[in-house]
Amino acid sequence: MGSCGDDGGSDAGPDLGLDDGGADDASGPQLVAPAISSPEPGRSYVLVEAESEQVMEVIEWSAADLAGATPVSYRVQIDVAGDLFASPTTLGETDGLSLSVTVGFVNGLLLGRGSSADVAAALELRIVATSGGGAGLISSSVPLT
Repeated sequence: MGSCGDDGGSDAGPDLGLDDGGADDASGPQLVAPAISSPEPGRSYVLVEAESEQVMEVIEWSAADLAGATPVSYRVQIDVAGDLFASPTTLGETDGLSLSVTVGFVNGLLLGRGSSADVAAALELRIVATSGGGAGLISSSVPLT
């Protein structure tokens, strides 16, 4: 299981050279993007400061297939809903298939991005899978509040 941690900034989606998970061509290798299994779409959270040390969520996904390339690294990102991940924030990176995040960690990231306390924020979550610095695959995004 991975742990929550910020890499000190945001990652711009367009600069990652990401693929939508399709095949290279009709005879090329089949690529499979990761698929988020938890949390379920539309999940809502209330982030309470007194619960900052508690686990907010264990984010889980299926393995990506990057045409047999190994090792595969996964970056878990959030962004404002509808922003198309133009300026995502990384929740953490792991070579596993899950990442645990605490209430305090996520609350701090959201407040640092300019979200207001005591106001619901519409967000999207995605997984970016890469191997060896090459182009990566991204999961479908999951809306959260």
